[in-house]
Amino acid sequence: MEKIAVLSIFNKLDTTIIPLENFINLDNQIEKYILVLDQSKNLAQKEINKLYPNKNVYLLALKDLRISRMIYLLKNRISIIHTHHTKSALLGFILKIFFRPYFIHTVHNNFLVGYNKIQKSIFILIFTFADRLIANSLETFKSLPSFISEDKKIVIHNAIDDIKIEKFSKDLQKIDFRKRKLVFGTVCRLVNFKNIPLIIKSFEKIIFVHKIDASLIIIGAGPLEKNLKNLVNKLNLEDRVEFTGLLNREKVYERVSSFDAFIVSSFYEGFCNAMAEAVAIGVPLIASNINTLKEVVGGFQNASFFESDNIEELANLMKKFSKADDAKIIKKKAINAKKYVLNNYSKKKILNLYKNQYFDLYFKNK
Repeated sequence: MEKIAVLSIFNKLDTTIIPLENFINLDNQIEKYILVLDQSKNLAQKEINKLYPNKNVYLLALKDLRISRMIYLLKNRISIIHTHHTKSALLGFILKIFFRPYFIHTVHNNFLVGYNKIQKSIFILIFTFADRLIANSLETFKSLPSFISEDKKIVIHNAIDDIKIEKFSKDLQKIDFRKRKLVFGTVCRLVNFKNIPLIIKSFEKIIFVHKIDASLIIIGAGPLEKNLKNLVNKLNLEDRVEFTGLLNREKVYERVSSFDAFIVSSFYEGFCNAMAEAVAIGVPLIASNINTLKEVVGGFQNASFFESDNIEELANLMKKFSKADDAKIIKKKAINAKKYVLNNYSKKKILNLYKNQYFDLYFKNK
């Protein structure tokens, strides 16, 4: 089958960029070009070598890019440009205007609540001129403006690295919550919409009101890290709450596999890869009752949900992990959720869906 050259544009390359992982793991029928906007080529190449050794990819960096080289590639090689975020989408739009490649944009957030006014204005332009829009969940899809024609938008969920995750998989049948200190945890950027203070305040009730022996692990970094640590100190939880900072992917999987429950307290989400990966490992899930999270994990039969921003409800669900009577139901939900996630978001399945979109668009007008 014919090869297709695709240029994917990113602000930077690091282990937290899920679209990068999806793109770089596509098979060799896709000739992969990456343009990075905020890193030098040398720094970006080091990240590629560290994260994805032996992957065949042509790397470009805006900081040290020869314009003549970019023009040559767009005129002679690259057939499709794929973007994911605001700045990259704006550049993709400009390149489409001048060089006429096909233009795909993946929407990773609920359009109604996940973007500010300036971003929304830019994305209205992007949505108008894109040849295809890919939403990472049905809820993201539903949030897209009504003027977008149905034939150019589609849902493709994010992929999880089920192959890497497998070696950290938990046997839920062997777990007994009563025999040891409970471990609650989460993985996310420490930003407002993740609502991490809710987890900390609910955890305080578990410790001081319900008298349950437990610890809380918060994996990730972000602008609210100092404020969250101050809250932990204020609530006298510093000896029970651990902030790990950023960890590489395998270390995240290792730490998450020690959790008795994974907690997502977000006000909104586009998909939530960290949640899906935790569920694929076999960690029982407690999540805020928003449509995206219910969609991604497969509904109430697969996880425990609390009304968004409700401390008492979250604390009561956490308390259930100390009760033998609730263990059977918790395990059953976790087993169901693991099967659901592995069946629907495996790397092979999702990458094939993306590749099919490239080929479908490429051959559409041939």
